[in-house]
Amino acid sequence: MADYKSYLRVLNKESFNLKEKQKEILDMLQKGKKEIIGILPTGYGKSLIYEIAPLMLSGTVIVISPLTSIQVEQYQRLRETPLKTCILNVKGRIITGLDIEDEMVDMQSSTPIEEIYNTNLIFAHPEAIFNTVEGRKLLDCDRGKSFRTAFKHIHDIAAFLPDAVRLGLSATVSLQEEKDIVKALGMKTPCIVKESPDRTNIYLEKNLKGSPNDVFEMFENIYKPLCDDLFVKKENFPVTLVYIPIQYMGSAIAYCRFIFRNSNLHNCLYGALCSGQDEKVKASILTDLGKKVQESD
Repeated sequence: MADYKSYLRVLNKESFNLKEKQKEILDMLQKGKKEIIGILPTGYGKSLIYEIAPLMLSGTVIVISPLTSIQVEQYQRLRETPLKTCILNVKGRIITGLDIEDEMVDMQSSTPIEEIYNTNLIFAHPEAIFNTVEGRKLLDCDRGKSFRTAFKHIHDIAAFLPDAVRLGLSATVSLQEEKDIVKALGMKTPCIVKESPDRTNIYLEKNLKGSPNDVFEMFENIYKPLCDDLFVKKENFPVTLVYIPIQYMGSAIAYCRFIFRNSNLHNCLYGALCSGQDEKVKASILTDLGKKVQESD
């Protein structure tokens, strides 16, 4: 059996305990399974699986994800570990050094493709793999054949790297979506690992608003109990997203400031996101929020 504790130490996560389904997938990787699907709830720790994978197996792990903010957050965190990581962005630029303040999408690469062949983890957009010169070189470097421009889907990776392990990780999906994932990855007989999507901390709650004429009171009845609970629990309050019209958002923040007074509100309230807000500000707030979610998990 693999020494998962040693891998967690390398990733600066020695205090973590792997969950049952994480171990199940990692055990399959170690046993040489080539086609694996993991359907695990949000917050279960899917990223930890592909972070451990290059420590267990020889070779490079290419993480294909369309979400830039998640790529940047994970890349930043892994830079504090011995793992060699980089980002292949949508413009085909290889990024190996990045501060969160930098504009990553406009950053010109100065890293030759040959220098990242021994990289442990490469984060990439699907477009970066199939529609850029550098992405084509990644797939073509060992086979020496020209890239076929008709290849536009992830399952085509198998044509270039037939011996590569394909691991699909997703949050809760329907049975049809599960079949779609298997087809998209070009899998024939995948091992499928599932965890129940039921999470007791995620629920729907309906509140009657009372008088239809008093809209302000309706929103006040939503945010005031949350603010009061935040004041009592502070850092122990669960990470919470509140969707509320901007005209009432200001009232909610003002109420928070009133009840906190001299207490440290900044340790408890991350920020407010509005439509049309600067993308860089949004990314920064969401990155901080993501870190808090990871800590709470």
